[in-house]
Amino acid sequence: MYNKLADCHIHTEFSWDAKHPVEEMLLSGIDKGLGYMCFTDHKDLDPNFEGTSYYDDSAYTDSVNAVQKKYSDKIEVFKGIELDCQIELMKDARDFLDTYSFDYVLASVHVVRHEFTDAELFYKYPPELIYREYLDEVLALSQTEFFDILGHADYVKRFGDSFLKFDPQAYGEMYEKILKNIIAGGKGIELNCSGWRHDPEECYPSEFILTMYKKLGGELITLGSDAHNPHVVAYSFERGAELLRKVGFDGVYYFRERKPVKIKFER
Repeated sequence: MYNKLADCHIHTEFSWDAKHPVEEMLLSGIDKGLGYMCFTDHKDLDPNFEGTSYYDDSAYTDSVNAVQKKYSDKIEVFKGIELDCQIELMKDARDFLDTYSFDYVLASVHVVRHEFTDAELFYKYPPELIYREYLDEVLALSQTEFFDILGHADYVKRFGDSFLKFDPQAYGEMYEKILKNIIAGGKGIELNCSGWRHDPEECYPSEFILTMYKKLGGELITLGSDAHNPHVVAYSFERGAELLRKVGFDGVYYFRERKPVKIKFER
């Protein structure tokens, strides 16, 4: 078992799609031997989405601060955010980050054509179209400066795979551009282990993309469970760490005050 890893993708009752308190999620991480946890509750920016107004920074900050103090002898805790980004909303993202402070900013694409990339979207449009437009969004995001880590870089396969298997090699040129932008900007990507419990039965991103990132010179990488309940905090972290070692990484990172801190792999 790998010791004292960091889970850098966790949702609590301050996300519109989760219900568990910060402390409950934290206690699960302590029980599983984590050394660090960063909460990354959702901030959606699309005015067409009802979850956009859900985020409450004051209450979220108070809850994170409370557990930081209460459990300081057991685990380090950080306040992060997962921003749902779209090309036309980049200014909104910057304005939001100018208003509130975080240790860690995870930027993700969940939406294409102002619709969540779930099965309903794939019933409406050809999978190839959605895949291409999703990657256009990710490419645009990779060219910005306001985030630390790109979230689940092939998330579109979660629902898309049931319609047409997402083949990252078919989009290799696009991913190379995205990853080169990430590296040049001093940013990184996450290994999101939730894919192993979703229909793709494959982490986000795939081993192909992780390998490309490493070969291009990528170093900055985080581990995330994308947990929305306590049972899956640090989900498949042993498997994730083994995959990263296979690809060539010797550790993972977490963020404190927007600065990366490395955890070298040790058993």
